[in-house]
Amino acid sequence: NPAAPLKLLIDIPDRWDILTAHHRRFGMKNPVYEQIQARKVKVRLRMLQHAQRVSGNVSQTCRFFGVSRAFFYIWKKRYEKNGLAGLRDQSRRPHRIRYRIPPEIVSLILRIREERRYGAVRTSLYLQRHYHAYVSPTTIFKIFRRHRVGRISLKKYRPGPKPADAPLQVPGRSVQLDVKFVPRVGRARQRFYQFTAIDEATRFRVLRIYDHNNTKTAIDFLGKIREHFPFAIQKIQTITILRSDRSSPGIFPISAFRTDTSLPDALR
Repeated sequence: NPAAPLKLLIDIPDRWDILTAHHRRFGMKNPVYEQIQARKVKVRLRMLQHAQRVSGNVSQTCRFFGVSRAFFYIWKKRYEKNGLAGLRDQSRRPHRIRYRIPPEIVSLILRIREERRYGAVRTSLYLQRHYHAYVSPTTIFKIFRRHRVGRISLKKYRPGPKPADAPLQVPGRSVQLDVKFVPRVGRARQRFYQFTAIDEATRFRVLRIYDHNNTKTAIDFLGKIREHFPFAIQKIQTITILRSDRSSPGIFPISAFRTDTSLPDALR
């Protein structure tokens, strides 16, 4: 005698109308998530119906759907217990959390956030320094999200416009010196350089054109500055390094050149 087909002692509905009621029961909080869950419920319910009405054999049904027998019996057991609600994905959150943050530490973290407006990283460092308690920034961020703590507004932390520097009232305290290329005219191949010196206090300036950019022309221009400026110069600040090679531009201050014996006679 052929083996009797396996009978599943579960009552499976023939129509899908119950899924609509199932949606109304759990709500549509996230439409995409609910659509995925509804699709999974249909597949698992069709698997149970296939074993009961089509194949009558659990092994053949599992082979047809590409799942294991253990997987089949898990959903069969959940369906017998909870109906269609048991065919939804369940939370993987552990029933018992072994290392839970104490409530007093959670209250302290929320208080630090409210008083000091720190983020997760700075709150973790503040706890270590002042309370000798370590909580990772990731855990602190989860605590903020669990308690629905709002994001920190960065308006008060953004630097505003920089105040204008106060003009130097002492003439000659700082003289800016710069060198620029003079655009070529027509087909001329000769390159000329414009040396400019500007006093920051009085905006008095001296300009001179040279056909070379080297140490000799720089020393000659510094002598012209001392000759034409109506006041003593205390400091010269260059924006472009006065050298014949192609050095990278930067700040090159020259101060107290009167007492520097290493400088040429034109600078003393």
